[in-house]
Amino acid sequence: MESAIQGALPRLMITGSSGFLGWQLCCQAISKWQVYGLYLNNVPLASHITSIQCDLTHPKQLRSVFSSIAPKAVIHAAAVSTPQLCRQDPDTSFKVNVEATAHLAELCARIKTKLLFVSTDLVFDGYHAPYSEDSPVSPVNIYGKHKAMAEKLVLERLPEAAVCRLPLLFGWAPGPRRNFTLRIIEALADCRPVSLFVDQYRSPLDTHSAARALLKFLNWQGLLHLGGLRRVSRYQMGLLIAAAMGGDTGWLKPISLAECQDQEPQAPDVSLDSSLASRAGFKPLPLEQGLRQTVERFIR
Repeated sequence: MESAIQGALPRLMITGSSGFLGWQLCCQAISKWQVYGLYLNNVPLASHITSIQCDLTHPKQLRSVFSSIAPKAVIHAAAVSTPQLCRQDPDTSFKVNVEATAHLAELCARIKTKLLFVSTDLVFDGYHAPYSEDSPVSPVNIYGKHKAMAEKLVLERLPEAAVCRLPLLFGWAPGPRRNFTLRIIEALADCRPVSLFVDQYRSPLDTHSAARALLKFLNWQGLLHLGGLRRVSRYQMGLLIAAAMGGDTGWLKPISLAECQDQEPQAPDVSLDSSLASRAGFKPLPLEQGLRQTVERFIR
């Protein structure tokens, strides 16, 4: 009976399904969609989905997988998303973040498949926050530049596509997931110092709220910002995590962006204005609540 019900559901293809956000998307989508999760190296740990290995940078392979699924909708969440990795290997970043995205948009346009492209707040330079959908892009690093290029190509090839910009994400996922939140939790749990910027601001969002919003706005057209409810620095986030853990804040070491000038260029404040999404029903968890839930999952 379950397989018959699943077969009657519309097909949703999710790229990056084994990732931090992809896992949440798969888990939440299965109630209304027949989910096909594309991955490159790590098999998705979400149940009740069809997992398909696919290298998005190989056009012929992507075309074959896309044709076999014939999805009603696609959420493109796959990316090389670490700015440092993009700087170290810009060719791979371009192939994954730009070329594969453009090719996927073309495939969707051919059969009128709905596409939602997951983008980032790092398409902005950090000097004119908060940023709305009308703000001109102004990336300062390779990752932001490639995502901005991909946004433009998606909307050129498929004007009815949704391009949703997400902020710094936090949350829990099974498996060896490395992320900003876990780095702080592990350091505090082990009584190790962790350095955090006091002058770099984001509008962080938990992955559960992010996935719920992406599925809600799957039929959106154009740009949409999905930032969290508060603008905080990375150091302030560390303090909130320590409070949720009951940990010693003395292990949190405040540093400034000026102390790390040899690293990838950093945007000081890319907090998002998400009022458009809010008016359309976007209701993320409060930051403290999301962080408490994340800490509880990590330390179980």
